[in-house]
Amino acid sequence: MESHHARNRHTIHSFSDKIVTAAAVALFTDALGLIVSVWKVVLNPGFMTKLGPVTQVEESEADFFKNPSIQSAADRKDLIIFSARYGTQNTWIDVAPLLRAKVKDDKLDIKVSNQEFGADPVPGVVKKMEVTYSHDGVTYSKVVPEGETFSPP
Repeated sequence: MESHHARNRHTIHSFSDKIVTAAAVALFTDALGLIVSVWKVVLNPGFMTKLGPVTQVEESEADFFKNPSIQSAADRKDLIIFSARYGTQNTWIDVAPLLRAKVKDDKLDIKVSNQEFGADPVPGVVKKMEVTYSHDGVTYSKVVPEGETFSPP
């Protein structure tokens, strides 16, 4: 009767030549990938892309940071769009920069629509715009259904 170890040894050696070749090729490919990665990162650091800041400040927001006398939205008497998104459920697009760009003389009058925002985040579904803004130092949050006009006070 064959022992347990002898049976395991027999199983280990019973792989076909195709399987052994495939495993060797996979091991060689992994080792080659590791060597190339180490060369690119360690021995050739110029290869790596330098990371830089990606935050962009809208012109309307930049004024806030340039003027140190303005401390908060409550101190300001004009219309400030803090955030705005258009969509429904889990699919939204950020429309705050567009709203900020359309503010003229502290007034905004915009129809909530795919055409106005240049995109349809959820085709065939009725959407809404959720906006948070400040006017005369008071902060508001509104939900405006698609097709209606948003004209803050």
